[in-house]
Amino acid sequence: MKGHPSKNIVATKSSELEGKRIVLCITGVAAAEEALRRGADVTLIYGCGTMEELSCRNMIVIAGAAAADFAPEKPFERKISTRAASELILKLKPTPKIIEAVKQVSPKTFLVAFKAEYMLSDEEIIESAYKTLKASNADSIVANDVGRQGAGFGVDTNEVLIIDKERNVIHMPLTTIVKN
Repeated sequence: MKGHPSKNIVATKSSELEGKRIVLCITGVAAAEEALRRGADVTLIYGCGTMEELSCRNMIVIAGAAAADFAPEKPFERKISTRAASELILKLKPTPKIIEAVKQVSPKTFLVAFKAEYMLSDEEIIESAYKTLKASNADSIVANDVGRQGAGFGVDTNEVLIIDKERNVIHMPLTTIVKN
């Protein structure tokens, strides 16, 4: 993003109820706050957002939160009574990767993706993140291992790797996330 001419930023933050996304949420909000501090026009998509938020005026998208990775294969159309069923078995299916549509909707957008992994080496994280970057046509990707001490969920610190299209890697060591 350094040197990018746009001052229009879209950042995503998932719902507080999605506890597994807290680390990414904080990261996305921190990026949005920093962009705002530097004078950008920031749109923060909190919870459910739509592709309509991506217009030609939004030239940088920081996709700091993802939609759920899985959804029920066959959603129930009504409330399920706990008295009617002693057991509930859900079959889940992968959800579409919304991030992969960003460049289709807005090709000139500078897209920053995020990738959370669990208990992988730096080399494995970089490889996985780079595959996501290529699949989504992102310009850069921020990746972390949520299984590492101090970089997972429920902590005020994070350690990330930033990878660009040329596979250049910047390591951001364990850092305290500033909250306002």
